[in-house]
Amino acid sequence: MISHLLIAWDRKRWLTDPLKARLPAFVCSCASWLAGMVIALPYPIYTTYLDLGKYLQNFEGVGICAVNLVDDMQEYMRGLFVIMYCGPMALLGYLYIRTSRELRPPDGPLSIMMFEARAEARSKQM
Repeated sequence: MISHLLIAWDRKRWLTDPLKARLPAFVCSCASWLAGMVIALPYPIYTTYLDLGKYLQNFEGVGICAVNLVDDMQEYMRGLFVIMYCGPMALLGYLYIRTSRELRPPDGPLSIMMFEARAEARSKQM
């Protein structure tokens, strides 16, 4: 979702001001990975290690990680859902609506002047 957000933001930014430099892909990918790791960092707090050797003799030295249901994990999972899905989806909707408004052809002589200015700026950029 963070990658989609960065792509939508970069598109809208480029349409509003085509002379600005685009975001480097390496920076975007590093930022999205870092943000994802920071957001998911508290998850190990809610997991516990169960040593199966204590309960079954045949499984000496074998263990599993399980979700700690004693703690209140529902709030954390709800927060992750809102932060990682609902929030970015709302922001994506906003960015795409703004982008579509930017792409909609305006009426009048001002629109022709703006189109010519953008075409000239793009030809200088190449």
